Amino acid sequence: MRALLFSCYILLLVASRSNCTDTIVYISSLNEDSIPDDNITEVTSVFEVQFPCDVSQVNALPPATNVHELRPTDVKVIGAIGDSMTAALFAKVSDVLGLIPSFFNKHKYEYRGVSWSVGGDSGVTTLPNLIKHYNSELTGYSVKTGKEGSKNAAYNFAVSGAVASDLLGQAQLLVDRIKSDNLDNEWKVITIFIGGNDLCAICDDRETFSKENFYSHLVSAIDKLSELNKVFINLVQTVEVSKVATLPTLGCTLIQGLIDLFGTCKCVNQGLSKEQNEYKEKIIEVENHFKSQLPERDDFVVVVQPFFGKTTIPTVNPTSYFAPDCFHLSQKGMLQASVSLWNNMLEPVGSKTDELLVDQLVKCPTVLNPYFYTHENSDSSVNSLGGVPGGNDAPENPLTTGQTIGVVVGTLLVVAVAVGMTVGGVVGFYFKNRKPTFSQYTSLSKAARV
Repeated sequence: MRALLFSCYILLLVASRSNCTDTIVYISSLNEDSIPDDNITEVTSVFEVQFPCDVSQVNALPPATNVHELRPTDVKVIGAIGDSMTAALFAKVSDVLGLIPSFFNKHKYEYRGVSWSVGGDSGVTTLPNLIKHYNSELTGYSVKTGKEGSKNAAYNFAVSGAVASDLLGQAQLLVDRIKSDNLDNEWKVITIFIGGNDLCAICDDRETFSKENFYSHLVSAIDKLSELNKVFINLVQTVEVSKVATLPTLGCTLIQGLIDLFGTCKCVNQGLSKEQNEYKEKIIEVENHFKSQLPERDDFVVVVQPFFGKTTIPTVNPTSYFAPDCFHLSQKGMLQASVSLWNNMLEPVGSKTDELLVDQLVKCPTVLNPYFYTHENSDSSVNSLGGVPGGNDAPENPLTTGQTIGVVVGTLLVVAVAVGMTVGGVVGFYFKNRKPTFSQYTSLSKAARV
C-alpha cells in the first residue's frame, strides 16, 4: 500500500510541475520569494499583516465584569477543539513529496504554532497573536509542532481526522487541563471548528453523520465546557469541503481522486451544499440553545462566527491558500482565516461577514465598542464613527439614553439658532431702513469694544 501511495505521489509531483501556467503554488516558510502577494493588503512579513489598532485607549478602560464587556485586554487563556484544520496539518509543507513522511508520523506535520485560532508562533498573524497586542500574558496557545496533549500543543486539543462525536472527549481534556493549571478564574476564549470530516463521510453513512447527531455532539461538548468559569466560545461555521474539488490544476485533480479512492474524504467530489447548510442551521440552533438554557450566566456565552459559511475558492492563485494536498490550509490560508475570525469577533451579531475575504484589513476595537460582540451587546453598539462596525448596510441600532438626550439638546440648539437668525434678520432689516441716531452709533461702538 505504501509503495502504491509513493508511486501516486511521484506522479502527482510530476503532474503538478508539468504545467508552467497552472502549476500549484506551494508556500514554503523558508522561502519568502516563492510567496505570491496577490490580494494581501498591508503585509509586514511573509505571514503577518499590519496591526493598525490603538491599544492604549482600549487597555485604559475598566476590566470586564461580565462576558458582554469582554475586551481583548481581559483575555488571559486561549484554547481550541476541532480537527486537522485547527491542528494546522500540512500548513508548512512545501511540496507534494513533503507529504509522504506524514504517513509514518503525521503529528510532526501538525504545525499547531501557526494555527489560525490558537497558534502562537512569532512572525505570523493568528488569533492569539492579535490578542497578545493587548495582553502579553496570554497563555494556552500552541507553538511549533506536536500531538494534542503535548507541551507544544498546550490548549490546542484538536485531533486530525476528528468528527463531531470526538468533541466531548477533547472538551473534557481541555477542562481538566485548565482547572489543573489553576486558570479557571481567568477570562478564556475557546474556538470550536468541526464538521469537515463529518461531511467527508456523510455520503456513506447518513445516519451516523446526520444533522441531528451533529447538533447533539456539539451541545454535549459545550455543556462540558460550561463547567468552566469566564468563557467566550467561538463556534465557527463549517465549510463545504467539496469546494476544494474545484481547484483548477491537474495536480489537485489527481490528489482529489486519491483522497476519494483511499477514503480520506470519500465525499469530496460530491456536491455537499445541502448537507453543509443543514449543519449550518444546526450550529445556529446550538447558539440559541445556550442562549436560552443559560440565561443566568453572565460569564459564559456561545457566539457563532460565520466567516467560513459561504466561503468560495479564491480566484487569484487559488492553490496558494492550500497545502500541497489541496485540502488543508497553507500558512497563507491560515493568515486569512485568523484575520476573518478576529474581525468576526469585532462585528455585531446579525452584521457579521459570512465569507472568508482574502483582502481584509484587521479591524480594531474602539473606545465606544472595545468588546467582543455577543447577542446582548450587539443591540446597543455604535462605533466611534457613528456607524455599526459591520458594513454600510448594517441595521441601525437603538440609541442609548445619553445619546437620546444629546440628540434632543442638539435639536433645541439648532431651533434656537434658527430663531435667532430669523429675529436677527428682522431687526437688521429694521435698522437698515432707519436713519441711525447719535445714541445708536454710541451703543454700537460700545458693543464693539466689549
